[in-house]
Amino acid sequence: MIQELQDIFGSTLRVTHERISGNSLFMIANYLVRKESNLDYQVARESVYHLYQFLEQQTRGNTKLYFQLLENNLDVSLRYVDKIFVLSVLMIDSHQEIKPIGGLIIAHGYATASSIGNVANRLLDAPVFDAFDMPLDVKTKDLTEKIQQYVSYSHFQKGLVILVDMGSLYDIGKDIAGVTNSPIVLINNVSTEMALSCGELIKNEVEITTIGEKMRTIGQIKTRIIAPKVEHQHVLVISCSTGMGIATKLRDIFQKIFPSSDNLTFAACDFDRLEKHGLENELFNQNEVIGIIGTRRPTIEGIPFISIDELFSGEGGQMQILMTKYFNGKVATKINEDLIKNLSLERIVDQMTILDSRKILSQIESCLSKLETLWHHHLSNNQKLSLYVHISSMVERLIRNQGMRTIPEDEQFQNNQTQIVNMVRSALRSLETLYNIQISEEESYYIFDILRSEL
Repeated sequence: MIQELQDIFGSTLRVTHERISGNSLFMIANYLVRKESNLDYQVARESVYHLYQFLEQQTRGNTKLYFQLLENNLDVSLRYVDKIFVLSVLMIDSHQEIKPIGGLIIAHGYATASSIGNVANRLLDAPVFDAFDMPLDVKTKDLTEKIQQYVSYSHFQKGLVILVDMGSLYDIGKDIAGVTNSPIVLINNVSTEMALSCGELIKNEVEITTIGEKMRTIGQIKTRIIAPKVEHQHVLVISCSTGMGIATKLRDIFQKIFPSSDNLTFAACDFDRLEKHGLENELFNQNEVIGIIGTRRPTIEGIPFISIDELFSGEGGQMQILMTKYFNGKVATKINEDLIKNLSLERIVDQMTILDSRKILSQIESCLSKLETLWHHHLSNNQKLSLYVHISSMVERLIRNQGMRTIPEDEQFQNNQTQIVNMVRSALRSLETLYNIQISEEESYYIFDILRSEL
């Protein structure tokens, strides 16, 4: 009975172009089964009606048509208190936060997918997964249409991960590739443990192709990445040798400076990942990368590189030449002027941290002088820029108790760890005292990585 009500309720939603999670659908179906109980709500009818009117005004779409279709399909008469319950659930679903990466669980059974999704979401403390509960005799065409509607409605920015329970569902990829501009990762043999592992990656906004790669290592599962059938977009990649956190913040700054354009977008990428994968990186497979802006030049042939140090120094000629290919002359000149005006160390630190930029930059300047002395090497402008930006962000991280927790395996660092950590902490002692922080071995490693980058 509950499964039948779910199907009828879902069909009505599709007619009115509404979407609801599998868990909420299951909850409403249960309510409708039991609603005929002779319950005395002890609430004045006038109050119930006023509450219904209020909720109706807050809900998008034609609610009168929606309830008329629902009553006809269910062959029941819904009281105002019933409609209030249904509208409340719909409103909760409609106010879910827009997610960069979506998660969808599809499984056979009247509540299998919903149960896995509900447990995973509660343990992850976030609404990561939606769920579709499929009858055992569902037709592939009906399932495909339902997923296509879900994908086209949701508009996930960076992609969608679909967890399925059987091989038959795993084969639907080719039918849904044409309805989205973002990649889709299909993973079979779904379980609660797998949903938790995958949900953690989605919650942390790990790149969609990386999610596929990581999930291959968990149990005997198969994954497939479905590339969208769209024209490649022009992309400027923002990279930083100190990690994704700063690269993402720099990307946001560039997006504010550049005019909105359908012809150009920005993407943040970790320098080590660029260096490791080169042109095999998914950014190059899914887009037309027209240039890389960063603190270090990756060894990628054929892609123009613009040093942030060049932009900071006001020598933005190469950027202007690149921009004239995608904007008219006046707009390209204006972009170049805005870059020079906004890309100062003080402005960057102001936008990236909560700290007093003048105060911390002054402190870092004296620390870098000590660091050069202890390191016995002169630091280039590019290295100094990287260190100014990295150390500013590091101080804020440590104040918030969100310091680096891990470092990659590195034989040079491990063999000289004590000396390197002592050198870094000695040079940055004034920052430790001023901000009441302690620079860890992990943080010392990333500073050391910048120091040796140009040896």
